[in-house]
Amino acid sequence: MLNDLMLHGSIGPIDFFVFVAGPKTSNLYFYQEEESWIRFFSKGNELSLFQDSLSYTGTGGSFCEYMFGVEKPFKDLIKKEVLNRLIMFGAFLDTDENLIFSNNTAGSESFHRLFLLGHAVKNYSFFVSSDTKSEPQKRQKQILRTVGKLLKRTDLLAQDKDAELLDSFVADLNEPNSTIFIFKLVHRGNREFSRLFKSSYARERRVNDEDETRLRDIALRHDIDVYQQERMKIDILYRHQDNKSVVDEYRDILLDLARKERIDPSELARLHRLRTLSIRNNIPVILFDTLDDFLLKDKHVETNEEAAYLKETRAILENLFFKDSSLKRHIIAEDIVKLIKAKHRASSRNDMGFEKILLDTGRACDEYARENNDFSIFEKFSAIITYFDRYDNVRGFLSRLAFMDTMEVTEDVLRSLIGNKKEFDALEADIFGEIFTKDLLTNKYMNAFGKKKIKMISDGIEKVIRGDESLKDVVSAL
Repeated sequence: MLNDLMLHGSIGPIDFFVFVAGPKTSNLYFYQEEESWIRFFSKGNELSLFQDSLSYTGTGGSFCEYMFGVEKPFKDLIKKEVLNRLIMFGAFLDTDENLIFSNNTAGSESFHRLFLLGHAVKNYSFFVSSDTKSEPQKRQKQILRTVGKLLKRTDLLAQDKDAELLDSFVADLNEPNSTIFIFKLVHRGNREFSRLFKSSYARERRVNDEDETRLRDIALRHDIDVYQQERMKIDILYRHQDNKSVVDEYRDILLDLARKERIDPSELARLHRLRTLSIRNNIPVILFDTLDDFLLKDKHVETNEEAAYLKETRAILENLFFKDSSLKRHIIAEDIVKLIKAKHRASSRNDMGFEKILLDTGRACDEYARENNDFSIFEKFSAIITYFDRYDNVRGFLSRLAFMDTMEVTEDVLRSLIGNKKEFDALEADIFGEIFTKDLLTNKYMNAFGKKKIKMISDGIEKVIRGDESLKDVVSAL
């Protein structure tokens, strides 16, 4: 017995696929075809495709994937599990985004507008044919209650698993005597453009000149306007696996901010940090600008008088609190160097702002660990703090050596100093000399005797590392 079937055809700029399931599937007289149009119908439901438009009436609706950056109802925006746009025939949102149903379920749409307001490549429509006797708005509410969650949240659209989509629809509707029609409409020109851009970008994280020329030819041949081209490009850039996690983290922060009146420095630092990661990972900045324009709008950004190095410190440490665990590993040697230099700058200026940021971060790590019973974030922060402890030990010792005439140096102290130098220089070549010895040698308050000792210990350390002298030789010289 025939349970379901699929029809495929082309009309105007689109390819269409019709999926039918239900007890009356074996009856093939549910469509009428002429030279310039084709009509599908069943018991008061109808969808007609023309050369440049479609028309519909009956109990059903349309759905498609949300493209990145398109405006959504706020209720959909705040729910990560909502992947798709769903419109029921005869329904609309009022000013408060409440769904209102009417009995007028007829309408029409040009293909240009359909693929501009919906998905650029593929859009779906459906209707349910049954013997149920009720006014259209009540029937529409009933269908929405049964299959609405599926159509809003399924990822089968993104995977082009149409057979599985039909099976899921039938199971969720749970009406054995009803016949389901699902129509998939694919824009041929937009599909060709999208596929080429996606494959080209996936190879090199950029589109080469040859493919740029091919894309222009496709757009010209299919009359794809610039706005539609940009929609497809941005959506593909977002969905690339190396971009999506960073952009989703950025979006989640903006969603939290959308509920607040102001943006505080900590949240702003987290946004700046993600933009830094985007540059490092060659993620197009337009993805972040699109979210800013859509979600921040006229939101007031709270600013403060923090120095640039303190803002950078806050931004790097905020990396620890990203929701995506893969992003927490993005504190690299380059960032540790920036933190060390920020601490050095703060110490040189007696600026307690750096230590305050560390205290705030430590407190936040402690709260996170206790609330989530997860101490990994605290361990990562402790690993960073180790470098600051090394900095304090080295700076304290060299300062005492420079300014105290009676300060003695032992082999153990020198050995510790050499170990710290190796750790710092492993992060960046000669950072030890830059932030310690160079800084002391240019200190206007240090006398000639102190500078001579700093110069001797600096040269002595280098000789020990090279194997030219022993620890004992350096200590004796000092």
